[in-house]
Amino acid sequence: MKPGTALDFETLVERYYQPVFTFAVKLCGQLGRALELTQHTFCAALNRETFFGEPQNTQTWLFTLLFCEFLKESRRARASTSSIILPRRARKQAASTPIFAALTKVRKELQAPLILFYAKDLSFSQIADYLGISVEAVLKLLSQGREELSTALASTAAQSAAPPSRGKWHR
Repeated sequence: MKPGTALDFETLVERYYQPVFTFAVKLCGQLGRALELTQHTFCAALNRETFFGEPQNTQTWLFTLLFCEFLKESRRARASTSSIILPRRARKQAASTPIFAALTKVRKELQAPLILFYAKDLSFSQIADYLGISVEAVLKLLSQGREELSTALASTAAQSAAPPSRGKWHR
C-alpha cells in the first residue's frame, strides 16, 4: 500500500491484526498455523498497491485475502498427502495383503491419516501438524477412514469367500 492511501500499512496492521488473527484461528483451529496465515494475509495486502474499496470494507477484504491464503495452503497440503506412500519395496509387498488392497478403496482424503497413524505410527498431534489440520479433524478423518476401511475389508473378504464364477458359457 502506498503512503497517503486511505490506510497505510502500519495503520492497517494496528487496526486489523486482532480480528484477522481471530478469524484465522477459527478457520484452521491451530495457533501456529493461524499466525502464519495472518502473516501471509498482511504480506499479500502489502503486495497490493492500493485497496480499491471503501474503508468500511477493509476488514472484509482482509478476511477474503486470509481465506484465499487458507485455501492455497490447504490445496498444497492435500497435494503433499498424495506423497505419503510407503517405500516402493514395502508397497509391492503390501499390495498383496488384503488390508492394503482394501485401503485403495478408501477415499483419498482418508487414506493419508490412516497411513500416517497405522503404517508410520504418528500421534494425532503429529498427523495434525503434518496435514495442517486440527487434532479434532484428524480424529474425525480417522474415524471415517476406519469405517470405510472396515467396509472395504468386508467386501474384499466376501469376494474371496465367494466361489469362482465359471463364466457365462458354463452351467
